[in-house]
Amino acid sequence: MNKKYLYLAAPLPLLAMLLLGADAMPNGKRNAPAPAKAETSGRVRSEGRVATYPGGDVTISSEVSGRIIGLDVREKSAVERGAVLVRLDATEQRAALGVARATVAEARTVLDYHHRDFVRKQTLWSDQVVSDDTMDQARRERDLALARVATAEATVERLASIVDKTTIASPLNGVVLERFVEPGEMVQPGDPLFRLADLSRLRIEAEVDEFDAHRVQPGTPVRIAAEGETAVWNGTVEEVPDAVTGRRFRPQDPGRPTDTGVLLVKIAILDPTPLKLGQRVEVEIQ
Repeated sequence: MNKKYLYLAAPLPLLAMLLLGADAMPNGKRNAPAPAKAETSGRVRSEGRVATYPGGDVTISSEVSGRIIGLDVREKSAVERGAVLVRLDATEQRAALGVARATVAEARTVLDYHHRDFVRKQTLWSDQVVSDDTMDQARRERDLALARVATAEATVERLASIVDKTTIASPLNGVVLERFVEPGEMVQPGDPLFRLADLSRLRIEAEVDEFDAHRVQPGTPVRIAAEGETAVWNGTVEEVPDAVTGRRFRPQDPGRPTDTGVLLVKIAILDPTPLKLGQRVEVEIQ
């Protein structure tokens, strides 16, 4: 049985448009792909921790060995700069310092004798009464006496420094966060004694992803929130570092990468807050 086929004629330009798709132009060119939409949000969200300003969080260690004989501060004690925190037994060091000071007095007496002898022999040498060898010996004895005085004085300075280091004072106004020693305990050089912090001035150190670095500028307003707190506090970007570093703590969001670099942005807190030193916070840089 013969089949008849019906062919529909269509203009060639229309056929081309049907083959190329709906995005073809009447002139035969395809439309360029639409550009990606720029991010409309001007906010940068990141995590951070409450920190002190530089020099506001210090761990005090002993520079000398000794037994603790005085320890009056406890954890949470408020201390002022220069206040005595701990005293070490310095009985032996003070005795050695007394011997060194006596040695200085003895050396100065010997120096005075050799100096007068040198002056007397120099006059005789000028009158050609004594020989050159005698003059040289007098000069040598005077110089040795000078060296002994200098050595004894240096010993006094060293021992006095050790005695001074047995009394340890606070380098700042702050609060004792931790106390690592007890009265009567022996300590060695380098042993930590206290951790002090100035809690009157705190700020936020926020880890901003390196991809958002160009969007953060000093003076930018910041909103600060903490888990478990309903209040939100105001802040401002205080310092933006010039270098990218690695993360110091893992983000709470499991969807965020941990191998990217971050900017450790410093944020000043403008409102009174109940935040604690080291507490994790969420920041939103406007």
